[in-house]
Amino acid sequence: DVGWRELATADLIIKFINSLFPSRISGRSVAPLVLRNFTGITWGEAVAVTVAHTGLYAILYGIMALAGLVVDFEAYGPGVTAVVLLSIGVYLAVGGIIMLAGWRLDLFDRLVARLVRLIERLPLGPKMTSPLDSFRERLLSGPDEQFHRLVQNPQTIGLFVVTWVVAILLVPAVRVWILLSATGAMTV
Repeated sequence: DVGWRELATADLIIKFINSLFPSRISGRSVAPLVLRNFTGITWGEAVAVTVAHTGLYAILYGIMALAGLVVDFEAYGPGVTAVVLLSIGVYLAVGGIIMLAGWRLDLFDRLVARLVRLIERLPLGPKMTSPLDSFRERLLSGPDEQFHRLVQNPQTIGLFVVTWVVAILLVPAVRVWILLSATGAMTV
């Protein structure tokens, strides 16, 4: 039972964090915390939604960029083409890795458990590991099942793709068209 206002607030905060720091990773990394804080969903749901959103976003961005490059290939020189292809490769690789991580959060859990055991060996380690271990258990209890449910639902994925295309491709194109039309560079 999450309202639109809470979702909009969480989304704006995540976008604001992305604007403050030089990487989109900053906003994505705090997204579960922001979602949980403003919507009241469980940690598992927040992690599953964040992982699915980030992975799907990156994959769609890579696919659309590749489609754009194919459609207008002759407009670019070899240098620009190489840079765009490298960027596309990064988006597709990162998106794929994130989706794979969503399928196998148990591997991430084991990695964090090893980190906790390593920290325990430090002088103040035992005091630090108890809260970290508790947080790890809360954060990773159930997101893999939630993630599987999200990405295996064709309706959810279809709606995500449609809204992504509208928000990331169409709306920005309309904004640029409005500004170019206002300068007289384009005719209606």
